[in-house]
Amino acid sequence: MQRLVRIAPVLVGVVTVLAACTNEVSSTELARRIAECRPEWQNYQEDIKGQIGAALAAEWEGAPTSVKMAGRTLLVRFAVSGPWASRDVAIPVLLREPTGIVLKNDSALREGGEFVYCFVLPDKVAGALPWVEVQYPHGQRRMVPNP
Repeated sequence: MQRLVRIAPVLVGVVTVLAACTNEVSSTELARRIAECRPEWQNYQEDIKGQIGAALAAEWEGAPTSVKMAGRTLLVRFAVSGPWASRDVAIPVLLREPTGIVLKNDSALREGGEFVYCFVLPDKVAGALPWVEVQYPHGQRRMVPNP
């Protein structure tokens, strides 16, 4: 019995650590984290890990496939696989236009195994953009928008 009393605190500690390391997060909690996420361009990868969760960020697999410009709106299509392909929420991504303005996606909708991220350009950005940079988990890519 004394041995069990001495081991019990150790077992509680181990269980606590294992529970903290899991990436099992409720849909409600994940949606809350995403809504509150404010990554910065220079520190995007670390911000995503810290604000969404390192294990969840590590699970994200995907890459942008196209950028379409429609008026003041940019639509960036991502092919997404793994666990994030079946989630109804999308991890935040950033877009930077040629003058250096950085935007976080305004919304994102899942379409099958893809997500379409929507960015609304501010009024001070005029005309068609020759390129944009997209920053997402594990990557960054410069792309030319299609009209």
